[in-house]
Amino acid sequence: MKRPTVAGWLLAIALAVFATFIALGYVVDVRAYTLDNITFAVVAVILFLLWERWHITPAIYALVILSMAAHAAGVFGWYANSPVGIDWDHITHFGLFPWTMLFWRALEQRITRRGALAIVCIGLTFGLGSVIELTEFGGYLVNGFGEGAFAFGAGDGFPGSDAPQDEVISFVGGGWINTGWDLVWNSIGAIFGILLMWCCPASKAENI
Repeated sequence: MKRPTVAGWLLAIALAVFATFIALGYVVDVRAYTLDNITFAVVAVILFLLWERWHITPAIYALVILSMAAHAAGVFGWYANSPVGIDWDHITHFGLFPWTMLFWRALEQRITRRGALAIVCIGLTFGLGSVIELTEFGGYLVNGFGEGAFAFGAGDGFPGSDAPQDEVISFVGGGWINTGWDLVWNSIGAIFGILLMWCCPASKAENI
C-alpha cells in the first residue's frame, strides 16, 4: 500500500522516543541501552523505507515501534523490578506479536494459503527471537553481566549478586531458564499475532 503521510509522523515520533531514552540513560547513568536504541532507530527507518514493498500499515508500524520502546524502557530498571505483575522480560518477548503481523502483511500476497502463511510467519518470529537470544549471549561473552539486549543481567535470570558469576549462573539455572521462558513468550506472542491477522475480515485488513 502507498505510504501515507502519517507514516512520516510515526517515524519522527519513533526517532524522538529512542533519542529520549538515550538521553534518559545518561541522566540516570544507565547507558547500556544506548546501542539498543540506536539499533531500534535504524530498524524504524528501514521499515519506513520498506513500507510499500512490505504493505505495512500505520497500526502495525506503531505496534512494532511500541514493542521496541517497551524494551528501551528497561532504562528505568523495569527488567529487575517490573512495574506490573509480570516480569518485564516476559512482556517484551510477548511483544514480538507485532512482528508476526508485519511478516503476515509482507508475505500474504505471495503465500495465499493461510495455513502455510501462518506457519511461515511463526517461523520468522521464532527466528527473530533467536537473534535476540544470540545478541544476549554474544553480549555476555564480550561484556559479561550487564543491561540491554547486548548483555546478560537483571531480567535474564540474574537478579544481581556478589557471588562469582559462574556460581550465580549455575544456581539460578543460568541463561537456559531465561531462554526457555523467552521462547515460551515468543511463541505466545507469535500465536496471538497470527490470531489477530487470521480473524481480521479482509475488508479491514488494510487498516491493521
